[in-house]
Amino acid sequence: MRPTNSLYITPNVDHNDKLYNIIRLVKYIPEENINFWKSIIKHDLVLKKDGFLWFLDEIIDIEIIEE
Repeated sequence: MRPTNSLYITPNVDHNDKLYNIIRLVKYIPEENINFWKSIIKHDLVLKKDGFLWFLDEIIDIEIIEE
């Protein structure tokens, strides 16, 4: 789920010099079991930011083309 406020989200995230594709955003609720979400959503990395859990998948096969 994407947030309903006016927060702009790019489809890719740069984290620790690696590029990730955003798979899903889930509203962070402390009472919920995070391991449940981790078990049903394919991901390489989970971050918590702006009240959401960000499920990310690393982009490993990219080619930079300069014109």
